[in-house]
Amino acid sequence: MLNLGPDFDRGVLTAAGVDPDGAQLGTVQIDALPTTGDVTIRYTAVATAPASAIRELICATADVPTTGADNG
Repeated sequence: MLNLGPDFDRGVLTAAGVDPDGAQLGTVQIDALPTTGDVTIRYTAVATAPASAIRELICATADVPTTGADNG
Protein backbone atom coordinates (compact mmCIF):
# COMPACT_ATOMS: atom_id res chain seq x y z
CA MET A 1 0.00 0.00 0.00
CA LEU A 2 1.25 3.47 -0.90
CA ASN A 3 0.72 6.28 1.62
CA LEU A 4 1.01 9.78 0.15
CA GLY A 5 0.47 11.57 3.45
CA PRO A 6 -2.27 13.46 5.25
CA ASP A 7 -2.54 16.30 2.72
CA PHE A 8 -3.27 13.75 -0.02
CA ASP A 9 -5.84 12.03 2.21
CA ARG A 10 -7.53 15.38 2.89
CA GLY A 11 -7.62 16.14 -0.83
CA VAL A 12 -9.10 12.75 -1.72
CA LEU A 13 -11.77 13.00 0.96
CA THR A 14 -12.62 16.57 -0.01
CA ALA A 15 -12.96 15.51 -3.66
CA ALA A 16 -15.36 12.78 -2.49
CA GLY A 17 -17.45 15.31 -0.57
CA VAL A 18 -16.33 13.99 2.83
CA ASP A 19 -15.25 16.33 5.62
CA PRO A 20 -11.67 15.25 6.38
CA ASP A 21 -12.09 16.37 10.00
CA GLY A 22 -14.44 13.41 10.49
CA ALA A 23 -12.00 10.86 9.11
CA GLN A 24 -8.96 9.10 10.45
CA LEU A 25 -6.21 10.27 8.13
CA GLY A 26 -3.85 7.53 7.09
CA THR A 27 -6.69 5.09 6.49
CA VAL A 28 -7.70 6.32 3.01
CA GLN A 29 -7.62 3.48 0.49
CA ILE A 30 -8.11 3.50 -3.27
CA ASP A 31 -8.14 -0.07 -4.57
CA ALA A 32 -8.35 0.74 -8.27
CA LEU A 33 -8.03 3.90 -10.33
CA PRO A 34 -9.95 3.59 -13.59
CA THR A 35 -9.29 6.01 -16.44
CA THR A 36 -12.91 7.23 -16.36
CA GLY A 37 -15.88 7.11 -14.04
CA ASP A 38 -15.99 7.05 -10.28
CA VAL A 39 -13.36 5.72 -7.89
CA THR A 40 -14.25 3.81 -4.72
CA ILE A 41 -12.59 5.33 -1.67
CA ARG A 42 -12.47 3.63 1.71
CA TYR A 43 -11.56 5.36 4.97
CA THR A 44 -12.19 5.10 8.68
CA ALA A 45 -14.72 7.60 9.95
CA VAL A 46 -14.31 9.07 13.42
CA ALA A 47 -17.28 10.28 15.43
CA THR A 48 -18.41 10.64 19.01
CA ALA A 49 -21.73 9.83 20.64
CA PRO A 50 -23.01 10.15 24.20
CA ALA A 51 -22.13 7.05 26.21
CA SER A 52 -25.65 6.96 27.65
CA ALA A 53 -27.17 6.73 24.16
CA ILE A 54 -24.85 3.91 23.16
CA ARG A 55 -25.51 2.09 26.46
CA GLU A 56 -29.28 2.36 25.90
CA LEU A 57 -28.92 1.11 22.33
CA ILE A 58 -26.87 -1.89 23.47
CA CYS A 59 -29.41 -2.73 26.16
CA ALA A 60 -32.34 -2.36 23.78
CA THR A 61 -30.67 -4.50 21.14
CA ALA A 62 -29.62 -7.16 23.65
CA ASP A 63 -33.07 -6.98 25.30
CA VAL A 64 -31.56 -6.10 28.69
CA PRO A 65 -33.20 -3.72 31.18
CA THR A 66 -31.59 -0.27 31.12
CA THR A 67 -31.86 0.25 34.90
CA GLY A 68 -30.47 -1.68 37.80
CA ALA A 69 -27.25 -2.26 39.68
CA ASP A 70 -25.60 -4.35 36.96
CA ASN A 71 -26.10 -1.77 34.18
CA GLY A 72 -24.03 1.07 35.66
